[in-house]
Amino acid sequence: MGAELWKAVSGAPGFPWNAVPVARRDGGAAGVARRSVLGGVLATVAGAAGCRLLVPTDQRPAPPDPDVVVTMRALAAEQALIDAYALFAERHGSLANRLAAFRRRHTAHREALHARLPVDASGRVVTPTPAAPATPSASASPETSSSPRTGDSLASLVAAEHAAAEDRLADALHASPTLAEVLASIGACEAAHVELLAGLDG
Repeated sequence: MGAELWKAVSGAPGFPWNAVPVARRDGGAAGVARRSVLGGVLATVAGAAGCRLLVPTDQRPAPPDPDVVVTMRALAAEQALIDAYALFAERHGSLANRLAAFRRRHTAHREALHARLPVDASGRVVTPTPAAPATPSASASPETSSSPRTGDSLASLVAAEHAAAEDRLADALHASPTLAEVLASIGACEAAHVELLAGLDG
């Protein structure tokens, strides 16, 4: 047993020193018992610690970049809004042309966010694992069975835009300055959409 590993194990809380017999000079039964006890203690401590003592720090996976996580969450929300406008256009053709500009702006938001994701040497986008955002935006979360699907009515679009605007401003508080500026701009645009959609509904 290496000196450093022995030091870490013997210093662990609850190390059963009283259970370790003193080895005799002749290496008899006491020495054998001591080795058996130490082997059991070592296995227990290593298991409880998840073998952290044996895993070099530089081999542990690095946590995902917070900006990438936030960007992925915003991308999911923008895609949900684009899909909502597409659904609305299918069901309400009379307003499709008037809402085409809303959908184009969300497409521009998506492209601006996508451009901020890191790429590897081959040009492929590098995303966290799992690639999907850990906490989807409220505007992208599934609807309950008792509520209309986003895109079924102007009111549902207003609610989705309002939720997205709040989410982007909240995300901006946890992003780097440059990403926060992009998110705040997107949130402001979505807040303006709320007002414009409310005007159409009237």
